Amino acid sequence: MAPAYTARFTVNISGQDFVFEQPVRYKYTDPVKGEVYQPLIVIPPATITASPNLVVFRPDNKNQRVQTQLHAFTDIRGTITAGLTGIDYSGVQNGAQSLEKGKTAFYNFDVTEKHEPEEIYTLTPYANKKTDKDTVGYHLALRSIDYDHIPAVRYFYPDFITALNINLKTVGKK
Repeated sequence: MAPAYTARFTVNISGQDFVFEQPVRYKYTDPVKGEVYQPLIVIPPATITASPNLVVFRPDNKNQRVQTQLHAFTDIRGTITAGLTGIDYSGVQNGAQSLEKGKTAFYNFDVTEKHEPEEIYTLTPYANKKTDKDTVGYHLALRSIDYDHIPAVRYFYPDFITALNINLKTVGKK
C-alpha cells in the first residue's frame, strides 16, 4: 500500500546532497503491542452515504423512500443541500445552516420510477455547502477495515443505490 504522503529530507554533508524519503505515518505506543505505526489518513470535511443499497420498483409499488446521511469530520458552516442524481425525487433537500464536527444529518427522499421497464439505473447521493463565497460538494463515502494484525485501511468511494424497475412476482408467502 502506497503512503498518502512521503516526506523528503535533503542533507548536505561537505557539499554532497543526500536525499532520504520516508512515508508519513502515525505512531503510537500500545501497552500490549508496543510501537504501532498506522498510515496517515487524509479525510474530506464530510462524507455522504445512502441506504438502502438496492431499490426495487414493482408495478404495484412505484415509489420508494431512500435516506442519505451526511457525516461531518469538521464544523461545516453554510447552507447545506442534499439530493440524488439519476432519478426524480421529492423530499427535504435543504438541511441545516451548519453541521458540527462528529454529527450526522439525515435526508429522506421519496423516489419515483423512471417508467422504463426492465431497466437498472444508479442513484448517486450528493451534498453541497453554499456560502457567500463559494459552493463545496461532498460525494464520497468512507469505508474502514480494522484488524489487529494489519494496519488500518480506510478508503473513499462514491456511494450509490441500484434501482431496478422489474415486474417481480412473489409466490408462496407465509
